[in-house]
Amino acid sequence: MSELVQDGGRYFALNAYYLNWLIYDAFTVFAIFAVHTMTKERHASEVKLAYLMSIVNMSAYLAMHFLAFVYRHQTHWFYDFYTVIVNTTAVLISTNFILSWSNIKVRQCISSYR
Repeated sequence: MSELVQDGGRYFALNAYYLNWLIYDAFTVFAIFAVHTMTKERHASEVKLAYLMSIVNMSAYLAMHFLAFVYRHQTHWFYDFYTVIVNTTAVLISTNFILSWSNIKVRQCISSYR
């Protein structure tokens, strides 16, 4: 998305980096969903929460793209809100998987002693 685009003999840079992040998140969600579907794995609650948080992020990216690149707002109330949303969802996803992994290890350790 940030490559040079040719328009009638002229080149211009399409710096739509919010769309790049949206595409990255969409590809990640699709790839995880495809792997789970192909391997017939059950979608764990942690993965479902990661899907939900990624969709929240994708919505924020799309809103920022429209505000910054389509409507060309220099400042908007959503800019400050966007930062909080994206950082909070990233921390929630990471914490969710870290706590899930440590719970699995604890359960394996407890079950092996019984």
